[in-house]
Amino acid sequence: MKHTMKHHLVRLLAALGTSGALLAAAPLAQAVEYKLTDLGGFGGDWIGMVAAGLNNSGQVVGYAYARGNNGWSSDDTYMAFVTGANGVGLTSIPTLGGSWNRATAINDQGWVVGTSSISPDNGDAPDDTRAFVMPGAGATPRSLGSAGNSTASKINAGGQVTGSFINADGLQRGFVTKPGAGALQPIGTLGGATSTANGINAAGTVAVNAENRMRGDPTEPVRSRGALADASNQALTEVKVPGYDYDNIDTISGVADINDRGQVLSGAARFYGPDGGVYLTEASGAVKKIELGQLVKFPTGGERTEFYAGASAINNLGQIAGRFTYSPNLFSHAFITGPNGSDPVDVNDLTFVNADPSFNDLFLYASEINDRGQFVVTTLGSRAFLVTPVPEPAVVLMMACGLGWVVWRRRANLKA
Repeated sequence: MKHTMKHHLVRLLAALGTSGALLAAAPLAQAVEYKLTDLGGFGGDWIGMVAAGLNNSGQVVGYAYARGNNGWSSDDTYMAFVTGANGVGLTSIPTLGGSWNRATAINDQGWVVGTSSISPDNGDAPDDTRAFVMPGAGATPRSLGSAGNSTASKINAGGQVTGSFINADGLQRGFVTKPGAGALQPIGTLGGATSTANGINAAGTVAVNAENRMRGDPTEPVRSRGALADASNQALTEVKVPGYDYDNIDTISGVADINDRGQVLSGAARFYGPDGGVYLTEASGAVKKIELGQLVKFPTGGERTEFYAGASAINNLGQIAGRFTYSPNLFSHAFITGPNGSDPVDVNDLTFVNADPSFNDLFLYASEINDRGQFVVTTLGSRAFLVTPVPEPAVVLMMACGLGWVVWRRRANLKA
């Protein structure tokens, strides 16, 4: 029976669809080499750079700082920046009239959020910081409208911004805005007085840390607990991981981020003792611990006395970015994982195709990771980098599709 053109196309698309699904499922696990893009700097007194946020075009946001180290300025001298696609080009972001600002996140529409001073005295005046949004390249940043101090943490595709503000009672509360960086909506607590909002997905579900008072006793210690906010932003659902007693006031936890699949990036620990960990909770409720202890390299004869890990971001493939710290080592190490929290790796152990042989800086932490597997890191030497898998998953998929098309055409010509 002679195959029709339609039949050939159906078979081809089915094959390529299967290949594409497999490639998309494991972009990081198959990457064995990476490319470093140094974001550069502004020169002069601006001695350091911090990379904080990243979108799927490879635009990076963060801040430069003067007179300090490891992302901190001794006199609150900071300047927010945004890059072009794939970390190319560096542009400063205007403040809200104050002396400093820092950018923390950017969405795929190029909207940037962060925190800005509104007074010229480097933060000495009360109520002088505001969460801001810059709605696209070249736009004028504007305040999100809080009456008191506020900061912004993340922004989703619809322009909903999360962060925290100081309310009329002088207490810190998390917030989420309406779409398009609209009206600011406060987020509830878990019986305590304060909360912060750390992340948000496309559906508007917010990752929250909140004070927890389980017995209503105002004299008992208050611990932070991780939770998700519902549509009203008032009722919080606590995110729990196995192995911890959540009736014990000394159990602390936090939620750092949530992706569009509903995967939640969280952490848990006991208040006393370095036994915390990073966890990935599926939308189904299944919980997985990210085994980062295997990355630690202790000196010969040395014993681990302390180990801490924290994660900051999760992309829509479930890849995680963060840091871990152990003694006797003095500095943190950046880490990333494969899809769904698999195969964690110390960024310092990766192979970089374009690194100068003399490069010996330490990657301290990875702040954000996008759906292309690109991530941003900051180093001990106060430099900021965009790291890109080589080849990128999208490039591999296009190569596979192109090869499949050539094979199909050749077979079709032979049968003609």
